[in-house]
Amino acid sequence: IASHKLKCNRHQFFHAVQHQWVQPLDLNIQTEKPECELGFAFIGFCSEQGVKRNKGRVGTALAPDFIRAQMSNLPCTFLQDVKLYDAGNILCDEISMEEGQKLLGMAVEKILDLELFPIVLGGGHETTFGHFQGHLADMKKKETPLDMGIINFDAHFDLRPYENGPSSGSMFRQIADIYKKENVQYHYLPLGIQEHSNTVSLFKFAKEIGTEYILAKEIQNSNYATIPAGGPPGHSGRKRPGGLPLRHPHQLLLRPGGAEDLLPRRPCRSQGGGHPGLR
Repeated sequence: IASHKLKCNRHQFFHAVQHQWVQPLDLNIQTEKPECELGFAFIGFCSEQGVKRNKGRVGTALAPDFIRAQMSNLPCTFLQDVKLYDAGNILCDEISMEEGQKLLGMAVEKILDLELFPIVLGGGHETTFGHFQGHLADMKKKETPLDMGIINFDAHFDLRPYENGPSSGSMFRQIADIYKKENVQYHYLPLGIQEHSNTVSLFKFAKEIGTEYILAKEIQNSNYATIPAGGPPGHSGRKRPGGLPLRHPHQLLLRPGGAEDLLPRRPCRSQGGGHPGLR
């Protein structure tokens, strides 16, 4: 990966299933494409610097391993033709947010080179811009058009200005500016937007760049299970009233040629012991 080494701590695999299903993947040395019909690569992004800049609640840097621990209890119901790999964590405690995003982009680009489906375990919402950088580099290298659409489950647009520096609330505006520079239509669809969680100027900017969105109140009458409206996975701000019901959300996930960010809400200590919980 260029002349840099990814700052990953390795051997962070799903504890209960690692020997059966999840295999280690060292992106610093891996060159051959894994032999599999379909492969997924997890990589953690231990960052909360963007959340701090956005004056949100910290703790998201602890989330990647917490997500792994939660998923370790899930049964594997698919065939062994499907392979799962874990590339470890990118640690951001001694580097800037921008440096961490660059490393994440390099990791995602390498995962795509290996013809694997990247799943990034965040991390604050700044995770998204690093993830996007990897796809952008991959598309430019392959000379494919910049036609990637983005779906965001959140109460917030995350289209804040970033003249004074990017944060966990600016990444979709940063991506929009890249699309504008490339003279390409920006396809961004936020689901669950709350009117009281976004300023008038953000609604105006969303309209200016052609962003379609669905308000949380438009889908709150569903009888399906809800994701907390202030945060689908990824929330680090204050809780919002109501909820975001989703009809068959799995149909929007794991599309061929795509990628996923799993951005959990702020991990905290559970009352019963020293294990993280979600608040």
